[in-house]
Amino acid sequence: MASLTAEDAEALYEMALRFDTERKHLSFPEHHGRLPNLVEVSQRLSGLGELLTEVSDEVLFRATAPEQTESQCQTVGVFTAAATHVRQAIRLVSDAHYHLAVPQGTAGGPDAPDRAESATVAGERLDEARLAILTGGFLLHRAAEQQSLLSSRAARSRSALPGLPRSGQAPAARPSHSPAPASSPASRHRR
Repeated sequence: MASLTAEDAEALYEMALRFDTERKHLSFPEHHGRLPNLVEVSQRLSGLGELLTEVSDEVLFRATAPEQTESQCQTVGVFTAAATHVRQAIRLVSDAHYHLAVPQGTAGGPDAPDRAESATVAGERLDEARLAILTGGFLLHRAAEQQSLLSSRAARSRSALPGLPRSGQAPAARPSHSPAPASSPASRHRR
């Protein structure tokens, strides 16, 4: 991956954090095997819709730029890949939504599935949705971290050679061990 601009890398990182938050929202506490209720799942479905809008806005912002840079094109690729996982999660949560309505008697008719089976399917779909969001978030984190590694390598290559003083500075004593690793994106971007 070629170098991204700091702005694009930051956008990827911020969206990765947004995915992490949405995944946590999809993790419902289990109280004696209780599935989340229809209201809770409706709220999560709405949250996923907002997430898809946010990812789409990031793509739109870059895709409509008068002159697209290589960084913008790469960032669009990562955002569109992440968006596929959001769409998959929306489909899965929508299915869980329907299956949760069956045991509550709000979805019925001759084709309605068995209530016990519906509860099992709803739980499975929510687990699969969490995995989809985790995967999308991983793509975003990985792209942002690769950019961080590229930036730190470039900075090291531009720095003075080890052991040679910079003009006006006394030589610094170098430790015998290897240098500390570059800071992680998470530590640099925490607010």
